[in-house]
Amino acid sequence: MNLSVSARLLVAATVASLVATAAACPSEVAAGCKGTKCETGPVLPPRFYADPPFGIGFDCVVVGCEQDKHVMVENRGGGKLMVSLARLSTDTSTDFTLRRADDVNLPNPDNQLTLAAGEKVELVVTYVPSDGRPDEGAIVFEHYDGATPYIESTPRTDEIPVTTRTLGSAVASLSAGEVLDFGYVALGESKTLNIQVQNDGTDAVLRIGPTTAEEGSPEVFAPPTAGAWGEDFANPAGVVEIPVTYTPVAAEASFGAVLVQTNDGAFPSLRVALMGTAIPTPRLQSCFKRGPVRAGHRFEPCKPDVKRPDLVAFPDIGRDQRFLNKAGLAGHARKADRNPQMRNDHAPGEERRAAQIPPPERCDAADRNAAGKHQAKKGENADVR
Repeated sequence: MNLSVSARLLVAATVASLVATAAACPSEVAAGCKGTKCETGPVLPPRFYADPPFGIGFDCVVVGCEQDKHVMVENRGGGKLMVSLARLSTDTSTDFTLRRADDVNLPNPDNQLTLAAGEKVELVVTYVPSDGRPDEGAIVFEHYDGATPYIESTPRTDEIPVTTRTLGSAVASLSAGEVLDFGYVALGESKTLNIQVQNDGTDAVLRIGPTTAEEGSPEVFAPPTAGAWGEDFANPAGVVEIPVTYTPVAAEASFGAVLVQTNDGAFPSLRVALMGTAIPTPRLQSCFKRGPVRAGHRFEPCKPDVKRPDLVAFPDIGRDQRFLNKAGLAGHARKADRNPQMRNDHAPGEERRAAQIPPPERCDAADRNAAGKHQAKKGENADVR
């Protein structure tokens, strides 16, 4: 059949139209095509979804434990979901931390997250309790439809609650007793003892502190502090030590008490009695009026003669001061230089002990014993004759 040029052109255009329609609408059911005409359906908007949707709960209760929980954020709609913010709320406990599972930075207005239809991202919440209190908070998300520029959008805010639970209750006890007895302490010195508070519970953290001095307690007992900031915490079967220092200022007995607060419902306040006795510092002062000092010789304590300016003081040996005549001291030094044994005999302190010179009391006792034996020997000889 012979067709005109115009007829052939019309047939070619019709075939090309059918081929284009078939390419654009591969399935009438999927694309909404009716016959040779394709009708495009509406594009679904993005839909934010977080799993779990009703919040995250932690059952880690002891101080120092660590637990992770995962949150999946997904675009369950179409289009493009933009997440412009993901963070913990400002009132969330600092015991919680939030991060992405792939360690990429969390989304923020300057670094937004894009999720296409069906795409998801995983976040991780970590909880490390530092005290015995229940903690709570929330994860805050801001998101919007990516079809609208961020500057023109109105982001929507969603929150996922984050909570913890406390099992049972803590039980406080004083494992070292209810009394701190400092005993005898010399004036000018200090002594420190520890209050020991134990958690006898099995499934809760014991909060210890603050501590206060009982009304009327003397200031010689320094007010103790639990932990670095006034509070400390003990896991089940754990013990916390609270130091108390006694620094007497007068030679007298002192009595006081410390009150330790806890979260034990049965015993919210523990009382620890304090006691200590101050004694004056012993001091012996001897003076020698003339001549060298002989080892083993005893002198009665006396006061230095203020009317004799020729008396000088020996170097202090502990708290014992000795005074010698200047001339006698010089002569004694010259003799000691010539006689090494004399230096040992008259050496003070450790040198005397090194030379094994017995103290005066032992010298006198030895002399008396030797004299008694000598008298007894003379009596035996007389009987023999």
